[in-house]
Amino acid sequence: MKNGFLFSVFLFLLNFNFISQIIGMYEFSGAGICPNPNTSVTSQPLDAIFSIYSSQGNNCSSANDVYNTNGWNTTSTINLSEYNEFSIITNECFNLNLISITFSHRVSNVTSIPTWHLRSSIDGFLSDVSSGTSSVVLTPTMINLPITFVNLRNITFRFYITSATASTTTWRNDQVEITGSINSIVPDIYYADLDGDSFGDPFNFISACSSQIGYVLNNQDCDDTKSGINPNTLWFEDYDNDSYGNPSIQIIACSSSLNFVLDNTDCNDSNSVIQNAVDVFYLDYDLDGFGDPSNTLISCDQPEGYVSNQLDCDDLNNLITVASKVFYQDFDFDGFGNSQISEITCFQTDGYCLDSTDCDDTNPMIYPNALDNNDNEIDENCDGVDGILALSQLYFDELKINISDNLLKITLNVPTDKLFIQLINLEGKLVFTSSKFSNIDISTLKSGIYILHIETNSELINQRIFLSKDFQSLN
Repeated sequence: MKNGFLFSVFLFLLNFNFISQIIGMYEFSGAGICPNPNTSVTSQPLDAIFSIYSSQGNNCSSANDVYNTNGWNTTSTINLSEYNEFSIITNECFNLNLISITFSHRVSNVTSIPTWHLRSSIDGFLSDVSSGTSSVVLTPTMINLPITFVNLRNITFRFYITSATASTTTWRNDQVEITGSINSIVPDIYYADLDGDSFGDPFNFISACSSQIGYVLNNQDCDDTKSGINPNTLWFEDYDNDSYGNPSIQIIACSSSLNFVLDNTDCNDSNSVIQNAVDVFYLDYDLDGFGDPSNTLISCDQPEGYVSNQLDCDDLNNLITVASKVFYQDFDFDGFGNSQISEITCFQTDGYCLDSTDCDDTNPMIYPNALDNNDNEIDENCDGVDGILALSQLYFDELKINISDNLLKITLNVPTDKLFIQLINLEGKLVFTSSKFSNIDISTLKSGIYILHIETNSELINQRIFLSKDFQSLN
């Protein structure tokens, strides 16, 4: 058996070498100018295309009848950004079987013996196909390629140089020949995979020599409109025919068998009245009795390691358990919450806040301390009345206010043996208080609206006053 195998390999290689030939050659003839005008192969083959011969990261240097470059790497480590290269791309339904590369090379400086490295795109230019040194004599070198260079659709080769004596050292190429064959290949049948489940529709196919987007090589799909239906689909027995399946009895098939369905949530498959599982359970990883709200399972019965609550704030630490923070819905996103709608959670969620003092959570212009417009029948600042005052304004005729010499003078024409006076700004800050009538020094106060609050033994007065920049009172 072993001898027969070796004989077959010998016949294959003998036949392979027999049909091989030079399929492309770069011959850099002509006057020494830059860039070199002759960088194409001498003739293109019928069923493939050779690229131009080009360089990257080095410089053209004029010389007759060669491809001449300098600026090469002077270290012993390959610089992957400096190379000469060429590529071969086959036509559709053809491939490459490459046998060898032959090229002539020399260096310009007698004191320089650089090393050349041939690499390919097969492994992403990571390793040498071959390597050697160059001298001042133009020397032909033949590289026999390994078996990995057969059945290729395209390939790129690159020459790298290391250990050049100086950046001015030139490396010269000529007569770059590629030997092998370009062979036709039999197209494959590709099947449409419209649902992207990696299984193809046996009734929708094309013939092609390479993989096609949206197509696969197998034709095993029984429904190419549903990614969940394919040869790996799990089906569950529906013994009671209520369209809900028993999770304990299942088959793997492309299409449903009798009394099998895709659902697996039947809690009792012998009773059609008892159907799918609806109870949600939460993982209790740290076994503290409180569940992780982000790790759920819908089941007929409570599984081991799961609980029915979702109150754990850290399910990896059994010392951190139930949620204790109350957050209130902030539907209008004004930063003030609705006291009637709340949730107890570990962390604040979108649309909720810690505040609960909004009196209208549908209007973002209504919230505590908002600007309240008088007489529009809307309580914008949530103080209970339409207007700036928290209480009704009373007894305007008895109250006299005068401002002069940076003093606020108050007169109340009502007899009383009890008196309490406060001056409050709209931020709620008390700026003056007194238990007797006295002049209020307003020299340090800012212009704006203030509330004058006066209490007697029989009356309560709240008066809005406006202090302008020149301290003329408007009331």
